[in-house]
Amino acid sequence: MVSTDPGAALTRTSIDATDVLKSCHTELHGQAAMAGKRRMDLRVAFGLVCIQLLASAEAIMPATREQILCNSSEIVIATIIQGASADCRLKGLPNCDPQDVVRFSIRIDGVLGVRKHEHGYRIGDITEVTTRAVQITHPELSADHIPAGDLFVVPALGHALTDSEVSSLFLGKVYIFAVQSRPNPPFWSSTWDLQYQSWIEGIIHNADQYNCPEPNSVWLQ
Repeated sequence: MVSTDPGAALTRTSIDATDVLKSCHTELHGQAAMAGKRRMDLRVAFGLVCIQLLASAEAIMPATREQILCNSSEIVIATIIQGASADCRLKGLPNCDPQDVVRFSIRIDGVLGVRKHEHGYRIGDITEVTTRAVQITHPELSADHIPAGDLFVVPALGHALTDSEVSSLFLGKVYIFAVQSRPNPPFWSSTWDLQYQSWIEGIIHNADQYNCPEPNSVWLQ
């Protein structure tokens, strides 16, 4: 079974800003029982620590689905016409980056959204993109195990995908690609199953709110 970050820069974390605030609030109230200058000094010091923790937590909070989608210059529907693995482990480097990366040649079937001043694809154009194809060992344990904007492979094969495996899994499939702009291809793209099309169209119809590519008026009537 095959289904669907911009670049790997979008990560998950166990740090939660709300939990930080709750802990700081509880501790500060506990310090209120102390007397005089010592109480004030401790509260000020602890308050500064809380501010630093909160800033750190907010800085590494996971990206939302909307942020992953909208970190792009153009959003297209396209058919995969050629595929290959770009996983560094195929070079014999087990602890390298990037892992789970694949490269596709895609044929544009439709343009859902595009940013102002971008050249814009036309139907029938062919371009190259890279994206992630993550192997999921236990998808039933949690929806969080299936990253937004990535292809996924179930069951996991337990090794880096080869060129032939990428072709057999994805060739001829149609997905929505949220493509980032670069001087030269291949362009990084988050990749979405067609089941997300209605949700994606709703997001780009509110492009200003999400800082997303704007609707293509020719395609989206």
